[in-house]
Amino acid sequence: MSVGLVVVSHSRPLARAAVALAQEMIRGHAIPMVIAAGLDEHTFGTDAVQISAAITAADHGRGVVVLMDLGSAVLSAELALELLDEGVRERVVLCPAPLVEGLVVAAVSAAGGADAAGVAEKASEALMAKVAALRPKGSAAVADSGDETNSGTGFLVGDITVSAEHGLHVRPAARLVQEIAAHGVSAELRNRTRNSPWVPATNLTDVMTLDARCGDELELRVRGPQAPAVLGAVANLADRDFR
Repeated sequence: MSVGLVVVSHSRPLARAAVALAQEMIRGHAIPMVIAAGLDEHTFGTDAVQISAAITAADHGRGVVVLMDLGSAVLSAELALELLDEGVRERVVLCPAPLVEGLVVAAVSAAGGADAAGVAEKASEALMAKVAALRPKGSAAVADSGDETNSGTGFLVGDITVSAEHGLHVRPAARLVQEIAAHGVSAELRNRTRNSPWVPATNLTDVMTLDARCGDELELRVRGPQAPAVLGAVANLADRDFR
């Protein structure tokens, strides 16, 4: 069983919609996602007792990441921790990520097998793709996370042409990340068309910063015993427009 996720929001309909969006990105993966939102169906608010119950329901031994919307939701989540048994409390991470983007990234990361700390870390970086997309032309690019001089040793390399009409947006990017993560390999991706830096291919946020559009040529390099299988699986996925 994967890391569990708890969605704390002042609005129950908002939380349900966020969970539905995240579930769309991880079809075929069962990730515990529990809502603790609103005082009832129509009344805004958060409740520490409801949150503690949600954490308990989401905990299957691998930890729980809690995502929250607004300030008092954080206070309620902190109070909820005090209501938990110590054994459960030590497995809980309160994550500062934005609720919607963070939940999507957290779900994809959890589906890929990351632990609670890893899920929270990746979710906390969830705005990077949006920041990169909205950066004014000519401004400084995000620092290169790869090392061109020494990180290529031992990799098998494959090419991917993005043929999907709308490019590698969040849904197909999530499919790509999950496919690679499922094989437990070290993999990096770059957009050769846009001369982008290498980024970790198992991090949805990093993959989204590549801004891969229809017709772009991507380069995937993979290291490990499963590298040939990964390149074949990704090629098949690309042939299906990442569906």
